[in-house]
Amino acid sequence: MAAKLEQVLEKAEKYVQENKKTVAIAAGATTAALLAAYAWRRAQSAVPSSGPYPVGTLPADAYDAVIVGAGPSGSVCAYYLSRGGAKVAVLEKETFPRDKYCGDAVCTPAIRILEDMGVMQELIANNEAHFADAGGFVSPCGTSYIGVSKQKLGEAACCAVKRINLDMRIAKNAARAGADLKEKFEVSGATFDKATGLWSVTSTTGEVVKGRTLVCADGATSRLATKLGYCTEAPKGVCTRAFIEGGTHNTNFDGRKGDTMMAKWAEIMTNMQPKTYFLRPHVAIPLGIAVVREFINQKVLGTTKDRYQMLPKESA
Repeated sequence: MAAKLEQVLEKAEKYVQENKKTVAIAAGATTAALLAAYAWRRAQSAVPSSGPYPVGTLPADAYDAVIVGAGPSGSVCAYYLSRGGAKVAVLEKETFPRDKYCGDAVCTPAIRILEDMGVMQELIANNEAHFADAGGFVSPCGTSYIGVSKQKLGEAACCAVKRINLDMRIAKNAARAGADLKEKFEVSGATFDKATGLWSVTSTTGEVVKGRTLVCADGATSRLATKLGYCTEAPKGVCTRAFIEGGTHNTNFDGRKGDTMMAKWAEIMTNMQPKTYFLRPHVAIPLGIAVVREFINQKVLGTTKDRYQMLPKESA
């Protein structure tokens, strides 16, 4: 192997000696291309010194960015913008700590981001992050998949963190990084003034916050983005959740005792907005079929209990 490598090197050296001009031209062209690519990348990311809204024209009472929603996406955005030197305002309609349905499972990429922010360390120190050795999904029809991430990857692929803790930790971290966190600021609307290049975000109490950039981070079905015309589709799903004590995996569907179908239906109807969503044909028809199927399985056939076991029962 060493002999072959030496032969290749000798041939390369001989070629360079015999074709010095060609090699020099190729090396110069490659260097010029690399420098041009680097310069183009720098130009693309550079802050413009001229234009309609150049640097230095931001009013003292305005922000570089106004972020509506202090959930994980909004607060993470605020943290990194603030760390980069931007003047940021984060508007949250509630007061922390506040709860939120869905999103209690934190995946591997999100774990890495939270570690970089220092939030994961806080969650672990306060016993608020619980890493899962195994986990998976169970569909409404009973089909399930359980993965063993720690066994296959050497570490847990995700952890469970209650949103009431996760959201507060990230938002407060963004505030410590320099973001102006405004709680109890319920946004009613936003307008853009092209002359000044500023967004004016108004609260239900009449307070106004101005900024050069507007970030709508108030949920997957953003009320503000919908109002501004950026989000045009209706919600396509609902969320229900339950916290299950470790080691008690063989439970009824969704971790509930008793009549699971009625419990799930009650939670959906309590938390889903708007209620008219269920009257839409593409939602009402499959939902009606699912309810009838569950009723037959639970009340007539009595087969649901076994189908929703996530893990096999341990032998005595």
